[in-house]
Amino acid sequence: MERQPGGRFSNPLKHQLVRIRHNLYIHRSDPRYDEKVIRFLNPDAPEAHYRLAQKLESEGDPGKAIHHYRESMKRYPSDYYYRAAGAIRRLGAAEPAAAAHTAHPNPKKELRTPYVVMAAILLLLIVFNTILLILLLNSSYTERTASLLQNWGIGKIAVYETSKDPQPNEPDRQQQIWTAAGANYIRTALLAYKREHGRLPERVTELAGDYPNNYISVLPIEPVSGKSHVTGTFDGLGGWVYDRNAEEASAIFYPNVQGSYEKFPYEPYRIIVDKASHKLRLAAAGGVALLEQTVGLGRDGATPTGQFQVTERVREPAGSSPGVYGVAGLGLGRIAIHGTMHEQSVGGNMSAGCIRLLNGDMAMLYPLVPKGTIVEIVESANAAFTALAPLARGEDGRPQPDITGILTNDVSFAHEEAHDKVFHWLN
Repeated sequence: MERQPGGRFSNPLKHQLVRIRHNLYIHRSDPRYDEKVIRFLNPDAPEAHYRLAQKLESEGDPGKAIHHYRESMKRYPSDYYYRAAGAIRRLGAAEPAAAAHTAHPNPKKELRTPYVVMAAILLLLIVFNTILLILLLNSSYTERTASLLQNWGIGKIAVYETSKDPQPNEPDRQQQIWTAAGANYIRTALLAYKREHGRLPERVTELAGDYPNNYISVLPIEPVSGKSHVTGTFDGLGGWVYDRNAEEASAIFYPNVQGSYEKFPYEPYRIIVDKASHKLRLAAAGGVALLEQTVGLGRDGATPTGQFQVTERVREPAGSSPGVYGVAGLGLGRIAIHGTMHEQSVGGNMSAGCIRLLNGDMAMLYPLVPKGTIVEIVESANAAFTALAPLARGEDGRPQPDITGILTNDVSFAHEEAHDKVFHWLN
């Protein structure tokens, strides 16, 4: 129990209370906690909207659940952005029914709408067929222009390819980066699971359990086919193959695409922290930095150097005071990589030894780091750090190609919070 000034002890329930206004508190166990947070404290709180959506979904109200999932996505980056997107994608079939239930009835409009839609579709088909006929009649030059348009829940990515001699199963550079990153993301987690349990899991989805069995947060999409399903045998039809009896790591999990998996050898996920520049880089394969972020470090050199491993993954870790570890933490033993509400400390040396990131950066990093990721902390940029070529960034500052595009497919409703545990990392 914590001793307060004057010799008195604080109430053990203190850290479970959230102050709404003067002399008004709510307890985290209140069944209407999230509703009250939205109503009285912060109407845009992504966590509250997400948790309320989960509750509504479990109560069989997908229409209202989708509304609150969308509200939780309005803040980007957010720890709940990708999780809410995956839930909306999963509930997509229920959305039209919910919309119909809440809409104001208008019999005349309901009668007109199907005919208008049918007429529009017919007109589009006529235009498309006309263009296709013109292209087919022009045989003087044969050229293929293909568009691969994948709906991955968070927007769409279009890849345009022009080739006189197409190779349909030959991934381009961008797809190679995505495929290697997705395969090694799962391989790293699988080997971490094996170290802890002495065997591989029966199914890949077992990696996405509740804390502390949350080795991963998402199941990557195989970019050549745009599929994320996992099969036990290779058939070349896309997605992934999981062979728990294989001996080599590269053969345990690989893309289900013709002639591809041997091109993507196993490389464990790595994070390298350069103390001199206060930079963190995340690498998955091929000498490419998937992310580069600014970090805060320990005062007076308190952040240790050496090689560590991510042994714990937790969202909203509780500490000695509320929010001290930010939106998420990656435990490395005595220290951790975690978010912080003290933005001024990022880029400097103010912590007791932990590695701090802005909460928005931590929300982006956390789902991309599986358990088992190797973390190397160096005094100044070493050969391994400088060899990681940062990806080009777009106008929004996100890396291009955007590796987060293939890691947005939620595989479960896993609870990655440790509600009954208080962490004591250096902070």
